[in-house]
Amino acid sequence: MGGTNITCRNPNADRRIGMENNFSAEAKVADGSDQLKAYRKKFLITDAHVIYLNGNSLGRLPLASKELAQKVISEEWGQQLIGGWNKRWYKLSAKLGAKLSLLIGAKAHEVIFADSTSVNLFKLAYAALQCNPLRKKIIIDAFNFPSDHYILQGVVQMLSANHEIIIIPSVDGVTINEKDIENALDNEVALVCLSYVGYQTSFKYNMRSVTQMVHAAGAKIIWDLSHAAGAVPVDLNGCQADYAVGCSYKYLNGGPGSTAYLYVREDLIPDSKTPVWGWFGSAKPFDFDLQYEPSEGIQRFLAGTPPVLSLSVVEPALDMIFEAGIDRIDAKSKGQSEYFITMLRFLHQKFRDLELSSPKNPAQRGSHITIRHPHAAGITQAMINPLKSNVSVITDFRKPNFIRFGLTPLYTSYQELYMAYTRLHEILDKKEYLNYPERIQGVT
Repeated sequence: MGGTNITCRNPNADRRIGMENNFSAEAKVADGSDQLKAYRKKFLITDAHVIYLNGNSLGRLPLASKELAQKVISEEWGQQLIGGWNKRWYKLSAKLGAKLSLLIGAKAHEVIFADSTSVNLFKLAYAALQCNPLRKKIIIDAFNFPSDHYILQGVVQMLSANHEIIIIPSVDGVTINEKDIENALDNEVALVCLSYVGYQTSFKYNMRSVTQMVHAAGAKIIWDLSHAAGAVPVDLNGCQADYAVGCSYKYLNGGPGSTAYLYVREDLIPDSKTPVWGWFGSAKPFDFDLQYEPSEGIQRFLAGTPPVLSLSVVEPALDMIFEAGIDRIDAKSKGQSEYFITMLRFLHQKFRDLELSSPKNPAQRGSHITIRHPHAAGITQAMINPLKSNVSVITDFRKPNFIRFGLTPLYTSYQELYMAYTRLHEILDKKEYLNYPERIQGVT
């Protein structure tokens, strides 16, 4: 007499499958109603199996930038030769600065493209310290990009004025308590230097309240916008910010090593002194006078000849961001972040070593999500260079154990986020990370 085969089912496995089906369905619905989905086609995307979640380090190539680069090389440089300076190149730094000003809440004559972020920070830190020469304290937080720390250390050494650099720590490893900054402020503080969105955990400050408390203490503030501009709304004038710097190769999609920018509030420009006296920053650069006289405006922060080829290809991406609208970009970023974080929390139920290391509050978070895992280096390599899967998820690793996922709303789809989650789940479940070294060589 034959018996009946009974399959024992794991209720937790059923729940997981059900949840994952919901995640997939949500991605399809969200992509279908995405108001920004048309912009994805405006970027060079050659392989649908490569999920690029590293726009917080280097943005994708806009197709319009590729076309413009060819035009600048073949027509402007190739045919106009040195005449290109008078036709377009000479005023390009100011023109793009004026265009960017609309995106970061500044006036056209307060922003200019020049040099690298580090060089610009050096200029502005020097200028800010000269405003308060009797004050000897500088405040920075533990989340600021290491280069920002190095620049301030170098400025202090150069001035040899016994400045003290105070580093505000993070109590929880994810956020900075703004009260800790307020408590560190006194009448000896000359300068506060902070990243609006931190590179590591994506923690975002309340720019208005922090700027107000810095001003109440009689100090100046420099905001680093590198991980913010083009991803979240910025209102420098509305917050009465003193100075700001930023790069253009992340969410502004300007290309590797593209020209950076700086902002100086208009009332501070006349008395701001830059330590780098270059001919493009002089009042009359083509008089070739041997005695330096600074330009009256923001141009005084220019130094040497700008990199025209690099500078030129920033504009198409800026135009695309304006067309899409920063508020819509921000709204999609928040929606994608919440969707991705929900999936990460679901993973955490099964893999307890996986932890979210970005703020839970959307108002305190930029457009990248950070997780932490003891095998973060191996996981990152397994995602980028899979041994068996045909899906490559490009993220980046930050010591000691962080993985960052950059969400760039102009070209990141919800389906890509779901594929990234699926790959991460597979790597953790099969422990694929054990097949990779725990150290990563080169750029990540």
